[in-house]
This record gives sequence, structure tokens and C-alpha cells, in this order.
Amino acid sequence: MVIRVQSTDIIAPDLLRMMPSRAWALDCLSPRCWGLVFAIDGRERWLVHNFLPAVERDRSIREILGVGSSFEFKILAQEDWTGRRMIADRFRDRRVFLCGDAAHIWVPFAGYGMNAGIADAMNLSWMLAGVIKGWADPGLLNAYEIERQPITEQVSRYAMNTALARASQRSTVPDNIEQVGPEGDAVRARIGWEAYDINVGQFCCGGLNFGYFYADSPIIAYDGEPAPDYNIYEFRQSTVPGCRTPHLWLNDGIAVRRVGF
Repeated sequence: MVIRVQSTDIIAPDLLRMMPSRAWALDCLSPRCWGLVFAIDGRERWLVHNFLPAVERDRSIREILGVGSSFEFKILAQEDWTGRRMIADRFRDRRVFLCGDAAHIWVPFAGYGMNAGIADAMNLSWMLAGVIKGWADPGLLNAYEIERQPITEQVSRYAMNTALARASQRSTVPDNIEQVGPEGDAVRARIGWEAYDINVGQFCCGGLNFGYFYADSPIIAYDGEPAPDYNIYEFRQSTVPGCRTPHLWLNDGIAVRRVGF
């Protein structure tokens, strides 16, 4: 278990006009609350995640939204859930293959789970097509787990570590973060930059998406050339066997496209 979350889908027609900017997502951090607010329809429907689920639901929503007891909203749906990091020991058992959430789950950040599931399906689908249609030996399917499991393990650890870093920061938020004046301004700036450093990898993750390397695949003809290093943010396109195919335009004007991890 990494984190417990209290999620609530609400209708709040008056909330948008109270906001200083029309951001689609808000990260709320104070000594009293820790949560996320997502705009669903851009008008009146919102999803509120409370990461301090011991707090009563109505109170937590009002603290996260920054509204008083007279503010009106309607709850459409609610769910309490636990964020975990779990990776299947095996992605294949004879004729059964696992991909997506059946193979791996982790704390939801920046669509990582969806991207990884799509990449699993893309990886597996062409192998299955080859075997079913007869142009590939069944041994081709042995590559699926070897290629995909290490990558999803990597992504899951990044998501988990991000969640733990966010929780750690929440425990250090000082009481004077809302203080008016230069002292409060300085605290908010510091906390804001700390939050930026923790979260920016969710949205600027080119290296995580495109830099990884299939190291031990039985169907890749390695030539001894090392794959380029990468980090969460940066990567270098490479034709080293096992790397993602670099983006290029074909003669007919169609792009060779890449799918996220």
C-alpha cells in the first residue's frame, strides 16, 4: 500500500467564477488539507481527491476547494480507494497473457497506467497476429514478458516514489504558509518550487516514454552497441537494436509513430 485516497465527483456551478485562473487541475497543499481538483466538463463538474481520508468528506472537500460552510455543491459519486504498487510475477502462463491493469497497477499519475497498458497491447498484438496468421513461429511470444515486465517495473517504481515524495512534502508544510506578507510569500514560493520539482516528471517525461531499452529480448539481433543513457526527462533517439524506433517520415508522407511506454 502506497497511499489512501478519498475521491468525490461533484457538481459545483459557482466554483469556476471563484477561481483566479481556469486551470484544469489544482494541487492543494496546506497544514489542514492535501488534495487534487480536476475539471471534468470545464463548467460545473469536478473531481476532488482527498489524500487525508481520515477527515470527514464534506469538510475535506471544502478545505481543498477553499470554500466555507455556505458554499453549495452536490455529490454525484464517491469512492475511497487504496493506491498500491503491484506487478504480476508472470505476464504469461501458456495460452494466457496479461497486459494493462491485469499485469500491473500503481498510483495513478499522468496517464502512466494507460500508456503502459496500450504499449503492452501493441507489443503483444503484433506477436499474436504473426503466430495466428502463420508467418511467425510460436516462440516469438516468449519475447512479450521479457520485454514488457522490466519496463512496467521501472514505471511503477517512479510512480510510487513520486507518491511517497508528495506525502513526505505534505508532512513538512509549515503553519505559516497562508500568512499574509513577505514571510508567507517566501514560504509559499519555497513550497511551490518543491512541489514543482516533485511533480514535473509527471508531465515532462520524454525519457521515461521514449528512452527505454529492451535489454534481453530473444527476438532482437543485438550488435553490441550500448543503448544511450536516459533519465525521466531526456533521451536520445537511437537505432541501437532494442531501442525505440526513431521518429521519421516515410516517402508517402506517413510518420512512423511511437506509443508511450
